[in-house]
Amino acid sequence: MTAPAPRAPLPTDVSIITTYRCCMKCKMCNIWRYPTEIAQEIRAEELEILPQLKFVNITGGEPFVRRDLDEIVEVSFRKAPRVVISTSGYQVDEILALAEKFPRIGIRVSIEGLSTINDYLRGRDSGFDRGLKTLLGLRRLGIKDIGFGITVSNNNSADMLELYELSKNLKMEFATAAYHNSYYFHKDDNVITNQDEVCNNFYELIDRLLEERNPKSWFRAFFNLGLINYIKGNRRLLPCEAGTVNFFIEPYGDVYPCNGLEERYWKESFGNIRQVKSFEDIWYGPQADKVRSLVRTCPKNCWMVGTAAPVMKKYLRHPATWVLKNKLRSMAGRKIERGKLPLPFDVGQDPRQGDLREPEHTGEVETFDNYSESADTDRRHTVTVVAVEPLAGEAFLLRTTRGGYDFIPGQNVSIALHLDYARSKDFSICSGQADDFLEFMIKGNRAGTITPLLRTLEPGAKLDLTGPYGEFFYRADEKCRHVFLATGIGIGPFRSFLRSFTIPDYLVVHGVRRKADLALAAGIDPTRLVTCVSREDGGTLRGRITDYLRNTELGVRDFYYLSGNPFAVKDVFDILSQRGVPRERIVREFYYTY
Repeated sequence: MTAPAPRAPLPTDVSIITTYRCCMKCKMCNIWRYPTEIAQEIRAEELEILPQLKFVNITGGEPFVRRDLDEIVEVSFRKAPRVVISTSGYQVDEILALAEKFPRIGIRVSIEGLSTINDYLRGRDSGFDRGLKTLLGLRRLGIKDIGFGITVSNNNSADMLELYELSKNLKMEFATAAYHNSYYFHKDDNVITNQDEVCNNFYELIDRLLEERNPKSWFRAFFNLGLINYIKGNRRLLPCEAGTVNFFIEPYGDVYPCNGLEERYWKESFGNIRQVKSFEDIWYGPQADKVRSLVRTCPKNCWMVGTAAPVMKKYLRHPATWVLKNKLRSMAGRKIERGKLPLPFDVGQDPRQGDLREPEHTGEVETFDNYSESADTDRRHTVTVVAVEPLAGEAFLLRTTRGGYDFIPGQNVSIALHLDYARSKDFSICSGQADDFLEFMIKGNRAGTITPLLRTLEPGAKLDLTGPYGEFFYRADEKCRHVFLATGIGIGPFRSFLRSFTIPDYLVVHGVRRKADLALAAGIDPTRLVTCVSREDGGTLRGRITDYLRNTELGVRDFYYLSGNPFAVKDVFDILSQRGVPRERIVREFYYTY
């Protein structure tokens, strides 16, 4: 009688794809073209079903577009001692605010090259600058688990070496990948065509890693050898065992063994966490056996850290033997042999795994040398300053020409001085859709990088806009009341709503510190306005918005829009949730100054 197959142990690692929404427009990834519906994305409480783990990676899309990311992090830390968020690093203040709240968090910033190459590949101006600003800000906060990584393609392998040296000088972790095709990326044409150049740069990186004193770097050298092997189209050096110690959860709750699946080969999930009572129902179900069988014979030869690292640890003697041999070679002043790749290490894997090659790529590959700005890249829109007017305290109103610029009320744009993209900041539009000008309500920050400059601009000065971005939209529903809750200049997008739409039933609740700050709400119907002044008399009540909410009746079917200081927004959100307002009827926007 044949003994039953041993039961797979529970996993130790998970990658949670929190959203397919993304603020980047990367050349090697089309996630941004297929954003998830916010209301359908997995929620923090749904992740409570996960078992105890060793490691949680929170990724996207861009995780920091999730307004409930802190709640997801809280659950993740209850499930695992180590939690790392993968991010573009673009939303500097949101990242630093979350790191202050969770000082044990790990942050990995994706940087695809030095400034010019990175911003081209990422499709956003100032992406490199913001990523670096994020890393330096995390260092100042004392966050220890920080680093950055690069996905190598046809255009950036030389910059990989520069980034490696930067990581050494900053004493930060540095990770590498080569671009792949996947349902996850919505790409099937990610093919490295200049293999000699790219592989030579990887060999150079391997030599530099072997010269280090840290054994971890030596094993990273082996991992990068696996990337060369992948680029050359060979079978993996070690087998893929995705779906045994690690798994992925996508934004709608489906559990997959990895994120490298392609429907043209196969794509099946273990199941959906929303449809079971326990995680064991997914992990030990008959569908799980089928998926693991498909993994064992998967034709792809992917080499990603999520599936390579576990087997490097499991079959340690093979990478360790290679490391010992080549470390001794490095100590003798000799470089690794170019072009001499080991055969796959035989650990009993199915010979069919990785035996099919990607279909030959026949399409034209866009290179940096022949690049011209395309529809996939944010186009800069130049406007002219019309006026800069004081509002209250440090706040001022910036009015510019519009020149046909299109936006949806509630969205924001990134503003930079003309041709000075190193200094930019996102600001919400507070003008109406029908206005022939653009207006921005801005809080001055004398220590900021851009707001002090904007305040001193004269009429006629040029500004460059990119965007618009964001999903802080008015939800048209005449059957309910719309409650707009703002602190300070967070009232800006509500001014845009009210100037753009006819809203039959609404209430604006505005919280400020001083009576003079009530000027920010000028023009709003006073019969629809409640003002909360926290530090002196003069408003509808003395106190904060939270004081008003605790002492008023809340309609659970109303729509609530929260805009302003992130800590105030979080407190208001908590009160609404505790009072029974469904999450899907709460829309949030955060305001920062720098």
